[in-house]
Amino acid sequence: MIFAPDMVDLQLFVPPLTKHLLTSHSTPLRNAAIDGLYQLIKTHSVGIFSIAGNDLKYDIWLAYDYTPDNKTIKNFIQRWLEQTATSEPLEWIARIQAVLFKPRKSFKPSVSSTKKVMEANLADEEVEGFANANDSGEKGGNASFDQPLKWQTRALAVEMLRELINLNLKDKDSVEVTKSPILFKVGELIRIAFTASTSSVIELRLLGVQLLNDILVSLRDVEDPDFKEVSLLEQYQAQIGSALTPAFSGDTSPELAAQAIGVCATFIGAGIIKNVDRMGRILKLLTSALESCSAKAITLGDLKTLSPNAQVMLKMAVLSSWAELQIASTSPDYSMLEEVVKPYISSLIPLWLASLREFAQLRFEPEQSSSLSIGGSSMDYMYSALSRNSVLPFYQRSWIQLVDAIASLIEVDRDLVFDIMNEKERVNANSESDDINYSNEPAAFFFVLFGICFESLVRPQQTLGADGQPDQRLQVLTALNRILHPSVCGNAIYKDMVFVETIDVLGRIVLTGTPAEQQAVIDIAYRLCMNHPGNIVNNKATDEDDDGLSENVDQLFELVRIVMLVLTSIFPFLADAARPGIPIVNTNIVGIKLVCSSLEYLVQMIEVFPHVIRVDLYSCLLYVFGKTLGKSESVTLSKLSMIPFKKLVSNMTKTLESHPDTEEPVKKATITAISHFITVFKTETSLESKEINLLAIVIIFNGASKFLKPEASLINELSNLLVESLAFPGFQKVASECIQTLLISSFSTNIGKTLVAETIPQLVSLATEDGCAVADNGDSEKPKVNMIPRFVLEILVNFTKTLSGEQLVSLMAITVPLLLWFSDEENSEIPVETRKAYVNQKLLELVGYNSQVFKDLLQHGLSEWQREMVEYIMLSGQNNSNAEEISTENDKPETHIQLKSFT
Repeated sequence: MIFAPDMVDLQLFVPPLTKHLLTSHSTPLRNAAIDGLYQLIKTHSVGIFSIAGNDLKYDIWLAYDYTPDNKTIKNFIQRWLEQTATSEPLEWIARIQAVLFKPRKSFKPSVSSTKKVMEANLADEEVEGFANANDSGEKGGNASFDQPLKWQTRALAVEMLRELINLNLKDKDSVEVTKSPILFKVGELIRIAFTASTSSVIELRLLGVQLLNDILVSLRDVEDPDFKEVSLLEQYQAQIGSALTPAFSGDTSPELAAQAIGVCATFIGAGIIKNVDRMGRILKLLTSALESCSAKAITLGDLKTLSPNAQVMLKMAVLSSWAELQIASTSPDYSMLEEVVKPYISSLIPLWLASLREFAQLRFEPEQSSSLSIGGSSMDYMYSALSRNSVLPFYQRSWIQLVDAIASLIEVDRDLVFDIMNEKERVNANSESDDINYSNEPAAFFFVLFGICFESLVRPQQTLGADGQPDQRLQVLTALNRILHPSVCGNAIYKDMVFVETIDVLGRIVLTGTPAEQQAVIDIAYRLCMNHPGNIVNNKATDEDDDGLSENVDQLFELVRIVMLVLTSIFPFLADAARPGIPIVNTNIVGIKLVCSSLEYLVQMIEVFPHVIRVDLYSCLLYVFGKTLGKSESVTLSKLSMIPFKKLVSNMTKTLESHPDTEEPVKKATITAISHFITVFKTETSLESKEINLLAIVIIFNGASKFLKPEASLINELSNLLVESLAFPGFQKVASECIQTLLISSFSTNIGKTLVAETIPQLVSLATEDGCAVADNGDSEKPKVNMIPRFVLEILVNFTKTLSGEQLVSLMAITVPLLLWFSDEENSEIPVETRKAYVNQKLLELVGYNSQVFKDLLQHGLSEWQREMVEYIMLSGQNNSNAEEISTENDKPETHIQLKSFT
């Protein structure tokens, strides 16, 4: 059955198993039958129920009701749910409702077959005492089949319903959620949660509140199908409030009350109700709980007499719930929560900071010394240690939210936070001797926040607790980034030992963390770099002052190294490493964002260095761009990387203008980069890679043309590359636009003029070559129409329209004859009428740009045949235009320029 399930005859094997399922209480035969069913459910879930029928679907619950401590039956039900939750969600809801609301007799009509079992369980029923007497309605030892199933069975049903919601709705997008059949049963789900949460059994109440939280989290964004502006759950606000109220009754438990507080925060924070005035009882529960936290003893509803540990648990539950509301209020989608949180900020901030202090004392301060226990009572010491271990988990579950909430408030309004803290300190001036003025010494309470975050990154088990979630490290990094604001940390983070340890931890996270964690790390490194006291942008002294140069530069280099570490982990060839990298494809959105952020940060971080170091870093970063552009599998990444690359080139130019002594190293770095991109362009076979490298050449040449000197080798190599790029089908449009941009933007410089003088003759020669062979890229289906002449003409005409004076005369003397040649080219595959219409359009553009130069050229620079051809083409275009106008009915007549002979 385990190793060869296909060899089992289910028709023969299943009936005896179901027969013995309810025969007696915990006999070997019954246990074997249960184990056999559990083994079969793993591989034959459909076959079991097709043979046993619907009886097994109810017998299994009754069998569990007889022996609630039987783990095998529970595992059977769990495995059954896992296999059928998505295919039978409505059946499972009906099944769970039957377990919760129907009497025991509806599961097994035959009383005689189970009478002995019920008698055997009599002792257990008596032990249940309170639960059965109040929750099941049993008044003595004689159980009746009219009574509901045991509370343990109903608790299992609620657990299965929570798992059903999880399997159908968790991590699903809004479209999938709205299509789920579970939405048709929202009312039943709320009813089940209400019934469980109002039970007399505390365990059932807790499960009911947890089920309510699952419903709120899963369906928070679902709109009412009849009213698109309203949340689906808004109509159930009264039922939800009624379900939460018993959690604060006198017979409840602190654990249940803490869970209910969290559900209240979930309901408010989900944005189910947009209007604060309509949040009613649920918001009142939260606000009254917060007001109670300010008192010496917390009282929630009728829950008053609490132990010290229970007081701490409830206080942390309340404060963390409000912290989550504050964090959510910073999101544009939940801005209405500001109205909820803002009135209580003055109370919340001191409570949050006080709780973090308590956590820091519990976590980091040494336990009570042995000398105290020798002089005093050892029982006091033992009680103190036990209390410490008991309350520490409450802080571990909540401190991240508190730190994040405080940091989010500081980012929005730092003065408000410090004003509140100073006011609190003034109120307590007589009770504390070591009060801190937070606005004058922000680093003083920074270490409380920073120490907790840092410890959780180094020792997550001790700080986050045993039940810490995998994504909590990302939460810690996000909170740490927020508190590393200059108004909070001052210069404390840059103290030698603190900075060294921080960099060490961040480096380890880069090497072992997820892409999201790496993104958080480089965000931290960027913020530390830009706010560094050695940043010459923020420093009033000029970067010529070398005092303290080495003191600050070492830390800046470490921050740059952290960001580079991310790039080398993705692109190992940057570090000459043999290990495989992380493939970045167009669909890898997280990877693309991480690389682009790293490059953008590096470009900006370099600017904080003194210029004598900056020029060397320019060379390094040009090398990084040269190695990554066009080498990645992601075209999207390469194109997005052009933005920081252009910024880098612009920064290089600005540095050179403000520091002329850097001309030589900057020029060498630029020429090296251009030569590299030219080499890569020639060796790459992919048109996409060629496009990226050509764009990089255009960007760097345009940016550096002001300070580059015309070197024959570079100009010749670049000119040949530009002309050759027009020979690749599918690449000609990009190439022509790049050539045009390069010629126009750089012509005002010496190197640009040299490039134009070298390139224009080659372009004319390429256009007028006999046949102008079209490169074959292997695609035989594409028509091989020679478009090179037309692209060359576009370049020349557009370039001509940017010139003036003698330069305009010279280039127009080249462009116009080439246009005439194109209109009369016999070997062209483009139709004659199309060519003449195109030439006419371009001639009109030249006339419109400068008619005098055009007229002078026509009279003195063209041959007789060329002048006649110009007049013929332009008059033909005029006649065609007039003919089209005459043939168009109901059009108003317009004035047209009559083209005359220029002779």
